[in-house]
Amino acid sequence: MTETDKKIAQTIADNLHSEFVHYKDKNDNGTETCPCCKRKYQLVTIKWLASVTGISKPTLDHYFQGNRVPKIPQLIKISEALNCTLQDLLANV
Repeated sequence: MTETDKKIAQTIADNLHSEFVHYKDKNDNGTETCPCCKRKYQLVTIKWLASVTGISKPTLDHYFQGNRVPKIPQLIKISEALNCTLQDLLANV
């Protein structure tokens, strides 16, 4: 990864983290009980984001850590899940 790619990846990672926290603050009420098995689970997690977007958790972890630059289709899926815009995720890139 070039230095420019590293800077882009880190900027996107910072924006992802910011939008994820913003979404979580607005939508996460702690835990929820599954109606089927009665287990409690946390509503907004990286695992939740993986299930909603179809992007694997390890791949999302790389995006959040700034180790990879997500492609536009992945950014679109993430922005839709987090109810934000592509511009939010690509700010300052």
